[in-house]
Amino acid sequence: MCFTLLIASSEKKVLSRRTPQEGRQDLRIFFACSIAEAEKIFRNENIDLVLFSLDSGDPGLFGRIAGSAKQKKGTKIVVFGTLDELSDTLNSFEKHTPEELKRLFSPGYSRAPIPECMKGRNDDFLYHGLIGNSCETRKVKDLVVRIAPTNTTVLIQGESGTGKEVIARAIHYQSTRQNEVFMPVDCAAINESVIESELFGHTKGAFTGADWSTLGLIRSADRGTLFLDEIAELPLHLQAKLLRTLQEKSVKPVGTSKIFPVDIRIVSATNRNLAEEVKKGTFRQDLYYRLSTVTIYSPPLRERLSDLPLLCAHFLKQLRQEGFPEKKL
Repeated sequence: MCFTLLIASSEKKVLSRRTPQEGRQDLRIFFACSIAEAEKIFRNENIDLVLFSLDSGDPGLFGRIAGSAKQKKGTKIVVFGTLDELSDTLNSFEKHTPEELKRLFSPGYSRAPIPECMKGRNDDFLYHGLIGNSCETRKVKDLVVRIAPTNTTVLIQGESGTGKEVIARAIHYQSTRQNEVFMPVDCAAINESVIESELFGHTKGAFTGADWSTLGLIRSADRGTLFLDEIAELPLHLQAKLLRTLQEKSVKPVGTSKIFPVDIRIVSATNRNLAEEVKKGTFRQDLYYRLSTVTIYSPPLRERLSDLPLLCAHFLKQLRQEGFPEKKL
């Protein structure tokens, strides 16, 4: 038996140096840096597993590859936030036979660091890196536990670098959607000229350069959680379209009048005061109310200094796992 793996990433040179296929006849690994390469591989190979990193340089690549993979029965897609997470998973493959890998990866979508799943859930995994026992951190954890099982929208507010995405992941992994995709989208990082097609998808020929149809990030997150970071950066005309998606639970891609149903939970985040943005007219009031059914404040480290020793221990442990010499506090 052979296990066939497709890695969809523009960082082929980086990842090819970390792959465990050397000397193994039962593990075949292919790389796709573009949708054209991926479609060629899908035509010629029976792919068991697709690994994709959202920081691989092309945020729209996932939606296009997901559309191709959906046409192949028995293919599993696992989405990672970073190349490091993807690399850690590749390293874990060395310990498993093809039979074990096929049992671990049933068809569908997943968004979880697989090595941790194999080890079993501990508290760090349950809260997905939300480390600390301070009063402020416990408030966040308690709120996460209460709201995660629901489908309510959540707005996470806090300064940059305070761990808003960590909170969003913790919500996802304790929800009923935990085995589906977690799709982080940085609204500030996508060029305004393409953000509509990246989010909502487009049909072939919808505009110059649209050589194929795409699902878009929203439909690619179907049945899962869509995390909209820096939501205040979303242009006003797209705020209206997002509001319609929330109200009607459907998406209309660019270039078509067709409506596609979608089942997603939206968690959004911002380092701005959205209530003030509403007063200034830069953010829609109706969308603000829709997104902020529950609001979570992400406290900066200066407000939870008692968490510092636990955070230091956590990061030192990570460094040891990556091969750095052990240091004691």
